[in-house]
Amino acid sequence: MTDKLEINLPFSGFYNSYHDAVFDDMLERDLAYYGDELGASDEELEKLSELYWDADFNKVHSSYLSEYLPAFTSELSDLTGVTVELTFDKLVSPKEYNFTTDTLAAFISKDSVKALYEAVDKDNLASWVKERHSSRDGFISFYSNSLEEWLEKPAVDWDHNQLETLIYAFFDDMAEFDEWESSIVFDICSGTIQNCYFEGATEAYKELDAKLWQRDSRYDSREA
Repeated sequence: MTDKLEINLPFSGFYNSYHDAVFDDMLERDLAYYGDELGASDEELEKLSELYWDADFNKVHSSYLSEYLPAFTSELSDLTGVTVELTFDKLVSPKEYNFTTDTLAAFISKDSVKALYEAVDKDNLASWVKERHSSRDGFISFYSNSLEEWLEKPAVDWDHNQLETLIYAFFDDMAEFDEWESSIVFDICSGTIQNCYFEGATEAYKELDAKLWQRDSRYDSREA
């Protein structure tokens, strides 16, 4: 992929994040609806809750990212005024979530990188370079924290972590990014989160969910 570069996208991961919470919220809404509106028993609700955790969450997350990345790309293009071209590479998950979280790796076109660099506020980029790449207690940076040194080579020669910083530089701070990211997440949640979960759900979960759902007079198959 000579016209593509590796990039780690800004992403809060699937541990204690918006991306994780939407699935828990889905289950809570279903349990409340089945219990309060359709008269499901406590035993049925407890069983559905137990079966929820038996899902293949690698498949669930893969399905979710197939929806999330196009939305991320579209919103990033709107934000920056640049037609950004991104394609999925892989999700890298740590063995433990003590000090890090999932990494969303992608490919970005060189033309996108050139245009993003031209569009970004250089003072803000310099601030993000210093913020993200300065050594401090408990963290050793392997990058210079000076944009001036980064510019000794063109942006298309930056690595995946440096290009991630380039994306962050379109936000004033992490709080602004978090708000922007959450808006994308909840846009997805409103339409496709159930389908994403069902990609990895067990047959036992699907069968019990369908049994409960059929008690609704508006019943229509979840998988239709």
